[in-house]
Amino acid sequence: MLQELDASGVALVLWSAWFYWWMYQWLEFLSAQELAKAHRQPPEPEHDAPAVAQRDLESVLREIYRRDGVETSEDFLAAARETYEAIIMAYLSGDRPVLQRRVSREVCDAFLEAITAREAASSRRNAAFLRLCKAEIVDGAMARNWMQVSLLFVGEFIELSPDVAEGGRRAVHHVTEDIWTFERGLWVGSGGWTLVATRGASVQS
Repeated sequence: MLQELDASGVALVLWSAWFYWWMYQWLEFLSAQELAKAHRQPPEPEHDAPAVAQRDLESVLREIYRRDGVETSEDFLAAARETYEAIIMAYLSGDRPVLQRRVSREVCDAFLEAITAREAASSRRNAAFLRLCKAEIVDGAMARNWMQVSLLFVGEFIELSPDVAEGGRRAVHHVTEDIWTFERGLWVGSGGWTLVATRGASVQS
Protein backbone atom coordinates (compact mmCIF):
# COMPACT_ATOMS: atom_id res chain seq x y z
CA MET A 1 0.00 0.00 0.00
CA LEU A 2 2.83 2.39 0.89
CA GLN A 3 4.58 1.62 -2.39
CA GLU A 4 1.40 2.41 -4.30
CA LEU A 5 1.07 5.75 -2.46
CA ASP A 6 4.71 6.54 -3.15
CA ALA A 7 4.29 5.78 -6.83
CA SER A 8 1.13 7.87 -7.00
CA GLY A 9 2.90 10.71 -5.23
CA VAL A 10 5.84 10.57 -7.59
CA ALA A 11 3.49 10.58 -10.55
CA LEU A 12 1.64 13.58 -9.14
CA VAL A 13 4.89 15.44 -8.61
CA LEU A 14 6.07 14.65 -12.12
CA TRP A 15 2.74 15.68 -13.63
CA SER A 16 2.72 18.93 -11.64
CA ALA A 17 6.26 19.70 -12.71
CA TRP A 18 5.41 19.04 -16.34
CA PHE A 19 2.25 21.21 -16.09
CA TYR A 20 4.09 24.18 -14.60
CA TRP A 21 6.88 23.85 -17.17
CA TRP A 22 4.30 23.84 -19.97
CA MET A 23 2.58 26.93 -18.54
CA TYR A 24 5.92 28.71 -18.26
CA GLN A 25 6.75 27.94 -21.87
CA TRP A 26 3.33 29.12 -23.00
CA LEU A 27 3.62 32.42 -21.13
CA GLU A 28 7.09 32.94 -22.61
CA PHE A 29 5.64 32.35 -26.06
CA LEU A 30 2.86 34.89 -25.49
CA SER A 31 5.33 37.47 -24.22
CA ALA A 32 7.48 36.99 -27.29
CA GLN A 33 4.46 37.40 -29.55
CA GLU A 34 3.44 40.65 -27.83
CA LEU A 35 6.98 41.99 -28.13
CA ALA A 36 7.15 41.15 -31.81
CA LYS A 37 3.78 42.78 -32.37
CA ALA A 38 4.97 45.95 -30.65
CA HIS A 39 8.03 46.08 -32.90
CA ARG A 40 5.85 45.70 -35.98
CA GLN A 41 3.63 48.62 -35.05
CA PRO A 42 4.32 51.83 -37.00
CA PRO A 43 5.77 54.77 -35.06
CA GLU A 44 3.38 57.22 -33.48
CA PRO A 45 2.71 60.23 -35.71
CA GLU A 46 4.01 63.60 -34.59
CA HIS A 47 0.53 65.07 -34.84
CA ASP A 48 -2.90 63.76 -34.17
CA ALA A 49 -5.17 63.40 -37.18
CA PRO A 50 -6.81 66.59 -38.45
CA ALA A 51 -10.10 67.14 -36.68
CA VAL A 52 -11.63 69.27 -39.41
CA ALA A 53 -10.59 67.39 -42.53
CA GLN A 54 -14.19 67.26 -43.80
CA ARG A 55 -14.72 70.99 -43.70
CA ASP A 56 -14.03 73.22 -46.64
CA LEU A 57 -10.93 75.43 -46.67
CA GLU A 58 -12.78 78.63 -45.79
CA SER A 59 -14.23 77.05 -42.65
CA VAL A 60 -10.83 75.72 -41.63
CA LEU A 61 -9.22 79.10 -42.15
CA ARG A 62 -11.91 80.91 -40.17
CA GLU A 63 -11.24 78.62 -37.23
CA ILE A 64 -7.49 79.12 -37.61
CA TYR A 65 -7.95 82.91 -37.58
CA ARG A 66 -10.08 82.64 -34.46
CA ARG A 67 -7.50 80.52 -32.65
CA ASP A 68 -4.70 82.77 -33.85
CA GLY A 69 -6.45 85.87 -32.55
CA VAL A 70 -6.85 87.70 -35.87
CA GLU A 71 -10.06 89.11 -37.26
CA THR A 72 -9.70 88.67 -41.03
CA SER A 73 -7.59 87.00 -43.68
CA GLU A 74 -6.07 90.43 -44.45
CA ASP A 75 -4.71 90.61 -40.89
CA PHE A 76 -3.25 87.14 -41.19
CA LEU A 77 -1.69 87.89 -44.59
CA ALA A 78 -0.15 91.10 -43.28
CA ALA A 79 1.66 89.14 -40.56
CA ALA A 80 2.64 86.44 -43.07
CA ARG A 81 4.17 89.05 -45.40
CA GLU A 82 6.26 90.47 -42.57
CA THR A 83 7.45 86.98 -41.64
CA TYR A 84 8.35 86.14 -45.23
CA GLU A 85 10.34 89.32 -45.67
CA ALA A 86 12.13 88.86 -42.33
CA ILE A 87 13.17 85.30 -43.23
CA ILE A 88 14.28 86.29 -46.74
CA MET A 89 16.34 89.22 -45.45
CA ALA A 90 17.90 87.01 -42.76
CA TYR A 91 18.86 84.43 -45.38
CA LEU A 92 20.37 86.99 -47.75
CA SER A 93 22.34 88.68 -44.97
CA GLY A 94 23.37 85.41 -43.31
CA ASP A 95 21.60 86.26 -40.04
CA ARG A 96 21.60 82.80 -38.48
CA PRO A 97 19.93 83.69 -35.13
CA VAL A 98 16.86 85.10 -36.88
CA LEU A 99 16.52 81.99 -39.01
CA GLN A 100 16.87 79.71 -35.99
CA ARG A 101 14.03 81.54 -34.23
CA ARG A 102 11.61 81.57 -37.14
CA VAL A 103 12.03 78.26 -38.97
CA SER A 104 12.03 74.59 -38.03
CA ARG A 105 15.28 72.74 -37.51
CA GLU A 106 15.03 70.89 -40.84
CA VAL A 107 14.39 74.04 -42.87
CA CYS A 108 16.99 75.97 -40.90
CA ASP A 109 19.62 73.33 -41.63
CA ALA A 110 18.99 73.75 -45.36
CA PHE A 111 19.21 77.54 -45.11
CA LEU A 112 22.38 77.43 -43.05
CA GLU A 113 24.02 74.96 -45.42
CA ALA A 114 23.32 77.28 -48.35
CA ILE A 115 24.65 80.29 -46.43
CA THR A 116 27.83 78.44 -45.48
CA ALA A 117 28.38 77.34 -49.08
CA ARG A 118 27.82 80.89 -50.29
CA GLU A 119 30.30 82.30 -47.79
CA ALA A 120 32.91 79.62 -48.54
CA ALA A 121 32.69 80.33 -52.26
CA SER A 122 33.34 84.05 -51.68
CA SER A 123 30.92 84.71 -54.49
CA ARG A 124 31.01 88.10 -56.14
CA ARG A 125 27.31 87.81 -56.82
CA ASN A 126 25.15 90.05 -54.63
CA ALA A 127 21.44 89.31 -54.36
CA ALA A 128 18.90 91.72 -52.96
CA PHE A 129 15.20 91.43 -52.22
CA LEU A 130 13.16 94.05 -54.07
CA ARG A 131 9.55 93.42 -53.16
CA LEU A 132 6.89 90.87 -52.37
CA CYS A 133 4.60 90.85 -55.37
CA LYS A 134 1.94 88.51 -54.05
CA ALA A 135 0.93 86.55 -50.95
CA GLU A 136 -1.96 84.14 -51.12
CA ILE A 137 -3.24 81.41 -48.80
CA VAL A 138 -3.51 78.14 -50.71
CA ASP A 139 -4.17 75.55 -48.00
CA GLY A 140 -4.88 75.08 -44.32
CA ALA A 141 -5.23 72.23 -41.86
CA MET A 142 -5.99 71.98 -38.18
CA ALA A 143 -6.23 69.39 -35.44
CA ARG A 144 -6.58 69.33 -31.69
CA ASN A 145 -3.04 70.46 -30.93
CA TRP A 146 -1.68 72.11 -34.10
CA MET A 147 -2.62 74.12 -37.16
CA GLN A 148 -0.92 74.72 -40.49
CA VAL A 149 -1.29 77.28 -43.25
CA SER A 150 0.39 77.11 -46.67
CA LEU A 151 0.91 80.31 -48.65
CA LEU A 152 2.06 81.16 -52.15
CA PHE A 153 4.67 83.92 -52.12
CA VAL A 154 5.78 85.65 -55.30
CA GLY A 155 8.95 87.67 -54.69
CA GLU A 156 11.11 89.82 -56.90
CA PHE A 157 14.89 89.79 -56.49
CA ILE A 158 17.82 91.45 -58.20
CA GLU A 159 21.22 89.85 -58.58
CA LEU A 160 24.37 91.78 -59.42
CA SER A 161 26.77 89.42 -61.12
CA PRO A 162 30.15 90.05 -62.79
CA ASP A 163 29.83 90.69 -66.51
CA VAL A 164 32.89 88.90 -67.83
CA ALA A 165 32.41 90.06 -71.39
CA GLU A 166 32.35 93.78 -70.57
CA GLY A 167 34.35 93.75 -67.36
CA GLY A 168 31.50 95.29 -65.38
CA ARG A 169 28.52 94.11 -63.40
CA ARG A 170 25.19 92.99 -64.74
CA ALA A 171 21.84 93.20 -62.95
CA VAL A 172 19.55 90.21 -63.34
CA HIS A 173 15.98 90.22 -62.09
CA HIS A 174 14.40 87.04 -60.73
CA VAL A 175 10.78 86.39 -59.83
CA THR A 176 10.34 83.39 -57.54
CA GLU A 177 7.13 81.57 -56.70
CA ASP A 178 7.32 79.45 -53.57
CA ILE A 179 4.90 77.60 -51.33
CA TRP A 180 5.74 78.06 -47.67
CA THR A 181 4.01 76.07 -44.95
CA PHE A 182 3.79 77.51 -41.47
CA GLU A 183 2.80 75.62 -38.36
CA ARG A 184 1.74 76.67 -34.88
CA GLY A 185 1.19 74.45 -31.87
CA LEU A 186 -1.88 74.95 -29.71
CA TRP A 187 -0.41 73.88 -26.38
CA VAL A 188 0.80 76.24 -23.67
CA GLY A 189 4.25 77.61 -24.43
CA SER A 190 4.29 76.39 -28.04
CA GLY A 191 5.23 79.82 -29.38
CA GLY A 192 4.17 81.43 -32.63
CA TRP A 193 4.17 80.38 -36.25
CA THR A 194 7.20 78.47 -37.56
CA LEU A 195 8.19 77.80 -41.16
CA VAL A 196 8.24 74.00 -41.47
CA ALA A 197 8.39 73.39 -45.24
CA THR A 198 9.19 75.16 -48.50
CA ARG A 199 8.87 74.17 -52.12
CA GLY A 200 9.23 76.09 -55.34
CA ALA A 201 6.16 76.60 -57.47
CA SER A 202 8.12 77.98 -60.44
CA VAL A 203 10.96 80.32 -61.20
CA GLN A 204 10.99 83.06 -63.85
CA SER A 205 13.93 85.24 -64.93
